[in-house]
Amino acid sequence: MIIGVTGRAGSGKSFFEKVVCQATESVCIDLDKVGHEALENEELQTRLANRFGQHIRDKDGINRKELGNIVFNDPNALEDLNRYIHPMMKDMVRELLNKNSGKTCFVIGALIQEIGLTDDCDKIVTIDADDEGIKKNSPSQYDISRRQRSRQSYRDEGDIVITNTFDDGFLEKIQHLMKNNFRITSTLDKKNAQEE
Repeated sequence: MIIGVTGRAGSGKSFFEKVVCQATESVCIDLDKVGHEALENEELQTRLANRFGQHIRDKDGINRKELGNIVFNDPNALEDLNRYIHPMMKDMVRELLNKNSGKTCFVIGALIQEIGLTDDCDKIVTIDADDEGIKKNSPSQYDISRRQRSRQSYRDEGDIVITNTFDDGFLEKIQHLMKNNFRITSTLDKKNAQEE
């Protein structure tokens, strides 16, 4: 089974990943990490530097902060970046899914729909949170969430929606979902979830 987990930045996807992936036998594919790995591809680095300027390259490859300064201030530049990187990310995720065929896999990220992975997932779980909760609990993520598509759009994408109230109830909702919807039991308890 392939389960997509999506939601706006700061909604609680990373916590969900910790609960599910560190405490179960499931395979987790984090789209942020896949995107970072894609940026290590030299051909992609060359294409990006040709499009956005050589100054986005440094000794380690692509300077993500410099690239972000460009694309998050110019919708056309963001569209170009996505056109370059999303197909590569899609291929990388599909390769990981194929390698783990027969296992329960979670594809976790805000851009499941944008990358074109919705049809690869048997179910989509949306982690929902209101603006106040995101701003209070993840201030750095709040600015990113404001540049993403609407909260309602993410809610509509999900077959299942879990609301993060940023309290112990969120862990209980995740564990309930895993046990009742996907027959997966998490061994991570409240104390361990908070410590990690």
